[in-house]
Amino acid sequence: MALRSSTLVALALAAAVGTWSRAAGAQQVYPDTTKADTTKPPPPPPPKPSPGPQFSGWLFGDFQYQTDSARKAANGGKSPNQFDLGRAYFTVVAPVGPHLSVRLTTDLQAYGGTGDPFFGKGLVIRIKYGYLNWNFIDQKKATDWAAFARIGVLHTVIIDYEERFWPRYLQQTAVEKNGFMSSSDLGVAANFTIVDKLGEIYATIVNGNGYTNLETDRFKDFAIRFAITPFGRSDGLFSTFAITPWVSDGGNRSKFFNGDSTGAPPITDKLEKNRWGIFVGNRDPRLTFAFEYAQKKDDNENAALTEDARVVTNVTGDLTDGFIIVRPTAFKSPTRSSNLGIVFRYDHWVPNNTSSSAQNFYIFGVFFEPSKTTAVAIDYQNMSPANGNKTPQQSTWFFHWQALFP
Repeated sequence: MALRSSTLVALALAAAVGTWSRAAGAQQVYPDTTKADTTKPPPPPPPKPSPGPQFSGWLFGDFQYQTDSARKAANGGKSPNQFDLGRAYFTVVAPVGPHLSVRLTTDLQAYGGTGDPFFGKGLVIRIKYGYLNWNFIDQKKATDWAAFARIGVLHTVIIDYEERFWPRYLQQTAVEKNGFMSSSDLGVAANFTIVDKLGEIYATIVNGNGYTNLETDRFKDFAIRFAITPFGRSDGLFSTFAITPWVSDGGNRSKFFNGDSTGAPPITDKLEKNRWGIFVGNRDPRLTFAFEYAQKKDDNENAALTEDARVVTNVTGDLTDGFIIVRPTAFKSPTRSSNLGIVFRYDHWVPNNTSSSAQNFYIFGVFFEPSKTTAVAIDYQNMSPANGNKTPQQSTWFFHWQALFP
C-alpha cells in the first residue's frame, strides 16, 4: 500500500512538471529576424575611401601669319607662317596625408635650340609646378578663413593670379612678357583667404631665377600680394572686382663675385632686383577688365673692374597695361552661358625711364567657346616701336585654340 502511494505521488509530480513546461513554452517570445535588433546600437558606417589622384591637362596652340615688312623681307618678300604648340601641361594632384597633398605639373614646350644631344629641335619637358601643400586652416564655408603653405616649385607672386583674369592661351601677361619674373620658381609660399570673401594674401620666398634655371647665388626674392575684393559677398557684376598691390624684393650676385683677372678682390654685395605694381580688375563672365601699373628696378654693372671701383647703374622700367573682354549676349541673359566675345589689350613698356624709348603692344580679336573647357580665337597682335625705339615693328594674325581636360 505504501509502494502504491509513492508511485501515485511520482506520477502526480511528473504531470505537474510537464504542465509547467508546456505553459512556459507557450509564453516564450522568440526574436523576429525580419526586424532590426533595437537593443544594440547600429554598426558604424564604413570609412569613406580616400580620394585618389586627380588628373588634368591643358593644351593650347596656334597658327600664325606674320605680315610685318621686316620678317617678310627676311623671307623673300613673302609672309612667314607656321603652326605652333604653345604649351601642353599635364597635372596630377594627390593626397598624401591629413590636410596634405602634392601637385606635379609638367610643361611640354617646343625647343628651338641646337646641339641638344637628346631632344634636338623637338620638345622639352620641364617641371612647371611640383610642391607639397599643407592646408593648415580648412575652410568650412565660403566666408571663413582658410590658409595653406607650400614648398617646392610653386606660383610666383603675381603672374598666375593675373591669369585668372587674362586668357593665357592668347599671350603671356604683360608682366611676364616684359621680363619682370618667371611664372613659377623654387621656394616656399603661404596663402591666407580673408573672411567674408574680402580677398587673400599670398607671400613667397623663392630662388629668383625661375623654374627653368638653377640657383646661382645666395640671394632670394621676397614677395607679397594683397588681393582686396570689396564686393566679394555680393552677386552683382562686380562681385569679383579686385584691387591688388604687390611687391617683390630680391637681388643678384655680382659678376665679379670671384674678383677678376687683374687681381681685384671679390665683390659680394647684392645687386638690387626689385619689382612692384598694382593690378585692378574684374572677372565676371559678362565683363572682364583690368588695368595695371608696374615697375622693375635692376642694378647693372660695368663690363670690367677698375682700380678704383666698379660702376653700377640702376635701370628702371615702367609698364602700363590694360585689357577688356566682353561677351555681349551674356548681358541679355546672365543666367545662360555666352560663348562668343571680343578681346582688346594694350601694353606700353618703357625699358629705361631715363630715355623716352618705348614700345607699344596691342591685341584685338574675337573668340568662340564651344564648351567651358575649349576655345578658339582669331586675333591680331602688333608690337610697334615708339619715341625713338629702333626695334622693328612686328604684326601677326593668329588662329588660337585651347582645350582643358577632363
